[in-house]
Amino acid sequence: MLFILGITGSIGCGKSTVTRLFGQMGARTLDADLLARNALAPGSPALAAVAETFGADLLVGDGPPATRGLDRSLLAQRIFSDPARRRQLEAIVHPAVFRAMAALLAEWDQSIPPDTRTVAALEIPLLLETGSAALCDGIVVVTCGDRQNERLAQRPGLSETTRQQIIAQQLPEAVKCQQAHWIIDNRHDPAGLSAQLLPVWNAILTRKPPAQPAWPSQWRALR
Repeated sequence: MLFILGITGSIGCGKSTVTRLFGQMGARTLDADLLARNALAPGSPALAAVAETFGADLLVGDGPPATRGLDRSLLAQRIFSDPARRRQLEAIVHPAVFRAMAALLAEWDQSIPPDTRTVAALEIPLLLETGSAALCDGIVVVTCGDRQNERLAQRPGLSETTRQQIIAQQLPEAVKCQQAHWIIDNRHDPAGLSAQLLPVWNAILTRKPPAQPAWPSQWRALR
């Protein structure tokens, strides 16, 4: 049985670190951002739709359109300041990401022995913003409070304007925490994260199976 664990939180709070640590504990992990990049690979239907919607000049490189990549910086400039355009982009990319996730989950489901619980830790930055909580059996929200701006300032190539635009599209931390099964406080020493994750991991492995597991019922429409 797959236990779908959604890992989310605001930008800069350490979702990737938490997901990696769960992987070290034995979870199988997926990164929605990586799948989104793959969905916009050269020649993909999603990239063609993005170029048609937001401008063919977003395609970079020589040769026919099917071989060109995406100018992600230019795309960010065009969509982050305009909520309507951002929603257009999400309508193109998010279905492709969730289809890719569903396909991988189906592969994992086929590979695990019957009556064995396997944790699938899905790192999904906009899990709650997209109304996708029902896709998970449990949700971890990673928080960092007032450390967020400090950490984002250390990211190369991310301007203050872009940072604030990204933050604006995400739910406030307090609102995310209201929907969490577990909250991981990542404001302090990263070495202390494992100590916070171990009780979560043990709870997942020892709790009764969900009455209505998220997989596969909640994912059928996405496959």
